[in-house]
Amino acid sequence: MAESSSTSTEELLDRMLTRLAFCDDSNLEALISKLLPLTISSLSSSPSNSLRNKALEILSHVNKRVKHQPEIRLPLAELWKMYTEPNAAPMVKNFCIVYIEMAFERAHLKEKEDMAPELVRSISKLPQQHQDIILRIAVRVIGECHASGIDDEVAAKYRLISGLQDREQFIEICLHSVLYQMPSQGGESPPGLSVAQANRVTGKHPLKKDVILTIKLGILNVIEAMEMEPELVYPLYLSASVDCQEPVVRRGEELLKKKAFAANLDDQKLINKLFLLFNGTVGAENIAPEFKVSPGNAALKAKLMSIFCRSITAANSFPATLQCIFGCMYDNNGEKIISRKWYHLKAEAAGNGIHCLGFQTCKDLRVMFCIMFISVEAFTEGDCSTPNQSLLEGYISPNTKQIKYNRCHWLSIQANLDQIKLMGPVILNGILKFLDGYSYSESDAIARETKSFSFQAIGLLAQRLPQLFRDKIEMAVRLFDALKVESPYLRLVIQEATSALAIAYKVILPHSLSKSLCESLCPYPNEGAPPTVLTNLEKLLLNNFQVEQSEVRFCAVRWATSLFDLQHCPSRFVCMLGAADSKLDIR
Repeated sequence: MAESSSTSTEELLDRMLTRLAFCDDSNLEALISKLLPLTISSLSSSPSNSLRNKALEILSHVNKRVKHQPEIRLPLAELWKMYTEPNAAPMVKNFCIVYIEMAFERAHLKEKEDMAPELVRSISKLPQQHQDIILRIAVRVIGECHASGIDDEVAAKYRLISGLQDREQFIEICLHSVLYQMPSQGGESPPGLSVAQANRVTGKHPLKKDVILTIKLGILNVIEAMEMEPELVYPLYLSASVDCQEPVVRRGEELLKKKAFAANLDDQKLINKLFLLFNGTVGAENIAPEFKVSPGNAALKAKLMSIFCRSITAANSFPATLQCIFGCMYDNNGEKIISRKWYHLKAEAAGNGIHCLGFQTCKDLRVMFCIMFISVEAFTEGDCSTPNQSLLEGYISPNTKQIKYNRCHWLSIQANLDQIKLMGPVILNGILKFLDGYSYSESDAIARETKSFSFQAIGLLAQRLPQLFRDKIEMAVRLFDALKVESPYLRLVIQEATSALAIAYKVILPHSLSKSLCESLCPYPNEGAPPTVLTNLEKLLLNNFQVEQSEVRFCAVRWATSLFDLQHCPSRFVCMLGAADSKLDIR
């Protein structure tokens, strides 16, 4: 029975092939609309070799006839119906997807517009290879049909994409399309994407600049019409707001303010996506080169900074936060970013530094993110005469410095102490390494700002992580020496850091302070510096009290009064001398 059916199908295909061979071009479209679905469906159930060869011969003939005649349309709706049948054979699906892609290239705009939402509705259930093709088709249609707007009827069809996985996959390809830029001459992936992701957007042929623009505008219009959760669309709107094309920037900023303002910035999935945009995965191991995601560009990182500064989840997202810090300080080879001289590297590093800015004001609680500020000023010197000059100047301004202070306040207040303890030693080593790269004689603006923020960070670390310092006096010696040799304009900052460091050596008794304050100042409230360290500190204070620099004498008195009790004779002696000092603030 099966052989008889196969034979009759083969005879039917043979007659259709004959008709196809003698059909003129004017009647070819009508014939193909019936022939193509019939031929592909004949491959559905283990066809014989002769039947399969006959079907492949017909398909090959169809390809040759329509290849150079783009006006001949293919039966798009019928092909999609065959593809989505529950029991469709893999071979049928494979041929359908090939001709569906070809059919979309030839279809009228109205037909494309109506079919594109259907393609995406159950995209998560399709094979991965077919997902890429279908999503790429949908994105191209969106660019062609919706760059200037979307009507309510089509918008309602897109809103029918209700499955969470379907929406996430659609958002993902839309985000990658928005991040995509024209490839550089070196063939590297665009910022924010991997090579594989860029290829997924473009397919076999690179996109032209005008096509990229229409795709991005169309995506923004469609995503707005879909009315999705703010957390899903936030990265997309954010990426659009820093695009290199002005129409995309304007539209992205508009939607970011209008549609995504209510996003929950403590949503872990959202913060993970944003950190991926900032850090990328270039330094990750066990990832093939084509799948390594490049970090976002400078402008995107600047925007991300203002988001992280409002998120408690971001403050506790380690090691992503640590990667941000050292991404601002050093390149992949461990060299200072400050040493770079070319503008395009300046811009990138400025973006890295700007990420670290922004926060709430709380004067005495600042911590690790100070070190992230260093790279911003490092790139304000030299010739920056490029089309993006005004963009960077807008970020590196006097107001930016205040934002930097605010940024670290947020982390110091919100970051979990257990997390900070893990990254504290690494941060401290980075700060000291950075300071060691400068001599005391350097007096340019970059050196001043770099040293200033580094000394501030040491003081902040001492407040949150006193255990890093209390077992040795090297840091105390270093700060007192810096007060002697550094330029006068740095001494006030070093003085504040030195005063903050005293808390690391002090025994804090729980009954003398509130429990919350004890825990915030010292994780081990009954512990202080060992007796040998305190003895060495006595010698340090006595040696530094009668030096010429008033800042050193001030800190010696401050340490004597805060570190030791009233029965401690050496500290009382320092205080007696201080009472007769010529400086009013010391007296």
